[in-house]
Amino acid sequence: MHAPRLLACLALLALLAAACSEPAPAPLRVGLLVWVGYSPLYIAAEHKMNAPVEAEIITFSTGVDMERAFIDGKLDIIASTLFGALRLADQGIDLQTVMALDTSDGADGIVARDGIASMRDLKGKRVAADLATISHLVLIRALDRSGMSTSDVEIVNLTLEQTTDALRAGNVDAAVSWEPFLSQAVADGAKKIFSSAELPNEITDVLLMTREAAARRGQDTVAFLRGWDRALEFWRARPSEALGLMARAQGMKVDEFESSMTGLSLLDLARNRQLFDRSAGGPSLWAAYDATAQAMNKAKMLENTPAPAEARLNPRLIAAALQK
Repeated sequence: MHAPRLLACLALLALLAAACSEPAPAPLRVGLLVWVGYSPLYIAAEHKMNAPVEAEIITFSTGVDMERAFIDGKLDIIASTLFGALRLADQGIDLQTVMALDTSDGADGIVARDGIASMRDLKGKRVAADLATISHLVLIRALDRSGMSTSDVEIVNLTLEQTTDALRAGNVDAAVSWEPFLSQAVADGAKKIFSSAELPNEITDVLLMTREAAARRGQDTVAFLRGWDRALEFWRARPSEALGLMARAQGMKVDEFESSMTGLSLLDLARNRQLFDRSAGGPSLWAAYDATAQAMNKAKMLENTPAPAEARLNPRLIAAALQK
């Protein structure tokens, strides 16, 4: 073989070897709580829809444990709510919201015993809610929209499971709840007097990253966001298989899983583009962030003045994920 041709072949082999030896990106470590709205993420992970990056999903039983792992740098992404994002940021974490996963269009609400027909009827009554959680925020916003405040009711601090039992036993007059417990309470005879459908996009689950991680792992995150969209497409194309996989991931039967999705809207990339568009008018993450921040400030849930939405909402990764 002539020398020039030999050198060319050797150079090509060197390039191929370098390409083959290039390490795959480190898995994205994703922290989740048990919640049906996150279920498509399990489809994406199971079917490698986040390629070329791999998603390592770590499920936590409590938000405290998940947030601690995130703060300690053991997670790249966590799913939470805007309420949770503001609480974390209040602790000094430089957070960014990079995607909205789902929004509650009735999956959260307030149920009351017989004889109470509206929020105004709760004046002076005992209302069960899990304080310093999204349930607390739902109660604050519901009271506010009815021209009331938390001083108009007696809040009984109970976990979700305890609120259900307390309402059934008649120990409280009303309770903040979510699906499937919300529908179960109505089936037991309670009346739904407020629904999250009255708070468009405010009760929204989102993906959170630190600003540093969003910049350092931007391309990997774009692949991860596209995986969510592919999972939603898979669900539409093969519903039985998708429902079975998601129900297993949540430790539920398929019919229980489907019931738990009542009043919940999953948000694809196209819908995210609308929610992240501040100029479009109508419901948006910007308005939801501002409303949540104002409500938490009013209830003295935050130690510090929250950063403006511009510092916490990152629309760039959604825009990149939508590019073909």
